[in-house]
Amino acid sequence: WASDGLVTMSWDHPESDTIASDQALFTLRVQANDTTRLSDVLHILSSKTPAEAYRGSEEILGVDLQFLIGREVVRHEQMTVYQNHPNPFNEKTWLGFELPEADNLIIRIMDQHGRTIKIYRNAFAAGYHEVEVNGDGLPQAGILYYQVESSNRTTINKMIRLQ
Repeated sequence: WASDGLVTMSWDHPESDTIASDQALFTLRVQANDTTRLSDVLHILSSKTPAEAYRGSEEILGVDLQFLIGREVVRHEQMTVYQNHPNPFNEKTWLGFELPEADNLIIRIMDQHGRTIKIYRNAFAAGYHEVEVNGDGLPQAGILYYQVESSNRTTINKMIRLQ
């Protein structure tokens, strides 16, 4: 998946219950080829490997990236919605977004005339998330829009479905 710009990983530690809550489990060092903010191009996705952490054998926890400038953590001040991937898509696509704090979201998939085709409602913790959109019930081909609505911001992006 490296040719697609993806890296998948899994980490395990037999004494993971003894790790302090503010301790990094591992560090990933990357270097950009272009001038960009890494916080705009690096994300945790569930498209290949579930983005999950586990406490014991029962509890599923979220996973998050923190970006540092010097010693300061970079935080988005408002919801950021990213372009769906893949785009164009056929069977399914993922909508990625980042929340600065926990929020209830409404995600609408709309046809080219603005008619709502699908609605997703869910509560999300602060951090990066993805919602999988299955092509079932969507037009076979054409331009679609997705609207992500939080408690204080609404964003609309365009996506393309191929037959």
